[in-house]
Amino acid sequence: MEDERYLKIVAGLAYECSIVNRVEVENLSRLYKEPTLEGIMDLHGRLIDSPDYREREVAIWLEPALELGPIRTPPEQLAREMREMEFILLILTRKAGEVWKTVNRWMDYIANAAISLLQGYWIDAKIYISRAVAASRSVEVEELKRQPHLSYEIDILQRATLSYFQELRRYPVRLSIPSGSVEPFLLVQAVLLEMMEDSYLRGIGGKPLRQSVYRLSSAIRHLMVEGGSSRAEEEIRRVVEDLPLIEQEGVGRERIEDQRMRLLEAMSILP
Repeated sequence: MEDERYLKIVAGLAYECSIVNRVEVENLSRLYKEPTLEGIMDLHGRLIDSPDYREREVAIWLEPALELGPIRTPPEQLAREMREMEFILLILTRKAGEVWKTVNRWMDYIANAAISLLQGYWIDAKIYISRAVAASRSVEVEELKRQPHLSYEIDILQRATLSYFQELRRYPVRLSIPSGSVEPFLLVQAVLLEMMEDSYLRGIGGKPLRQSVYRLSSAIRHLMVEGGSSRAEEEIRRVVEDLPLIEQEGVGRERIEDQRMRLLEAMSILP
């Protein structure tokens, strides 16, 4: 895959994440339109240490374009440590009183990060551990931490959670898209992002547009794996069939027709 096309795919996935999480990231849409490695590196450096987990997730989706590493702690060892923490957090839920749901969410994120790590889904692992950091720093947990008999234990768990996040930051991630799917992927991704802007940011298109967003998001996930073209084509075809319904919900006819042509082109070149 040519570097510029790969960078565009990565920037597009990060932009998709920002729209879904409803977090405005300055220059991200421009970076998608004109992707550069320097721009991705700069934006990642600005977002990865953000106190807002939503901005950290955008940074994580930029990481497939970066050279990360080396890995200091093997995934099996790191996952084992996380599973040990999961057990400790389970015990903490029983001491947490009304805050047990927040502690349980913290535990669930740790557990899911460990599972994703062992399964090789390192982007998912990074996202889960970032959310675990957010849960560990929540107002509810900080209030619980004020209890003298829990203060030390919670502080240790918070520090450990942050250390897992710092360690996972070093794990390299790379998108592995079949070469024959790259061009249809780019076409579908461009339409998906336009539809997301209309639905999430402009509030037009109604339910038909929201459903089309879900279908195109599913389609590009199918295009990331070998043998996923047929399922991607099914999703794209459903969107093409629903375009007249989207037009009835306030999206301009010219925009709809342009999207139709690009989606049909994507279907025509699917491997």
